[in-house]
Amino acid sequence: MYQKWSIIIVILKGLGMQCIYCKKDKSLSSYQRREHVIPQGFGKVATDNLILRNIVCDDCNKYFGEKIELFLCKDSFEGLERLRHDIKPKAPLKKRRRIKSKVYSGQLKGLIVREKRLAESGRIDVEKSLQAGFYNTQSGEYDYFEPNDIPSAEELSHKGYNLKTKEIAIIAEDGEEYDFIIQHMHSLGITLKSKERTAKHDKITGNIEVEADITIDKIIMRGLCKIAFNYFAFIAGRSFALNQIFDPIRHFILFGEGNGDDFLGINLPPILYDDQKLEKFGAKVTEGHLITIGWNGNKLVSKLSLFNSLTYGVEFCNNFSGVWLPINSGHHFDLKTKEVTELLFLSKHMLP
Repeated sequence: MYQKWSIIIVILKGLGMQCIYCKKDKSLSSYQRREHVIPQGFGKVATDNLILRNIVCDDCNKYFGEKIELFLCKDSFEGLERLRHDIKPKAPLKKRRRIKSKVYSGQLKGLIVREKRLAESGRIDVEKSLQAGFYNTQSGEYDYFEPNDIPSAEELSHKGYNLKTKEIAIIAEDGEEYDFIIQHMHSLGITLKSKERTAKHDKITGNIEVEADITIDKIIMRGLCKIAFNYFAFIAGRSFALNQIFDPIRHFILFGEGNGDDFLGINLPPILYDDQKLEKFGAKVTEGHLITIGWNGNKLVSKLSLFNSLTYGVEFCNNFSGVWLPINSGHHFDLKTKEVTELLFLSKHMLP
C-alpha cells in the first residue's frame, strides 16, 4: 500500500510541475524565482498581479533574462519608450545593435548619439558615441561610423570617401578610448594625419533633432512573444498552455526556431477603441501597458502594446483542435499608479 501511494505522488508531482517552456518535469526547488508577465524593466507593479509562480522554471527564467529581456528592455523601440517614461536602467547596454540614432540636421548632422535618460525638460538626454567620421564627396557631408562598422580604407575610397585631402573626424575621449579607435583604423589601412579633427564626449547642449533606425530582429520578436505567452499561461493556466499545439511558438520563444513573422504581427491598430478614434489626432487614453488574449475563430491571438505605443499581434496557433477553453481577457498596467486592472470588453453592438 505504501509503495503504491508513493508512485501516485511521484506521478502527480511530475505532471504538476512541468515548465511551460522547456516542458521538463522539475521539483518545486527549481521554481524559486517569480516570472513577471511583463518584464520588470518596463515597470514594477504595486500589487501582486501579472506574476507566474511555479510555472516557469528557474533555468528558463535565467535564460530569458540574460539572452532576451536584456535586449528587449535596452535595445528596442520599447527600450527608448522606457527612457521617455523615466524608467531608468541599472546600467546602459554597452553595445547596441538594434538602435542607431543620429543627429538629423544642423552642424552635427549625422553624428551618432546614444540616449541616456529623461531630462528635466521632458526630453531625452543624448551623448556622443565613440566614432569616426569620413567626408563623403557625393553628399558633401561627413558620415560617421562606430568602431565595428568602420569600413577598410579600400572600401571607403571605393564608396567615394575622401581620405586624402579631407580630415577624419574622431569622436573620442582622450586616453584609452582615443588610442583604441586610432589603432583600430590603422588595422583597417586608414592612415591618419598628425592632427586630425577631434571632438570630445562633452555634453550636447540645446535641443537637437535625432532620428533612430530601429531593427526588430528575432531576439526582440521572441521577447514580445514571450510576454504574450506568459499572459496566456496567466489566464489559461499551465495545463492548457502545455498543449502540444502551442509547441511551435513555444520553440520559437525558447530556441528561436521558425520564422518570427509566422507568430508576430507589427504595427496593428490600437487596442483600446477610444485610442483608435483618437489616433488621427495624435492622442491616446493611456500610456500604460496593454495586453489582451482571445479567440478569433480557431486562432488564439494576443495583442500587446507596451507604453500603449506600437501594437503587436501574437498568434499562438492558427487552427486549434481539441478540448476548447473559453478565453477572452485583457489587462492594463498603469505606469503612474503601478496598479493592474482588468479591461472591460464591450459588444460591437454597444459601440457608437
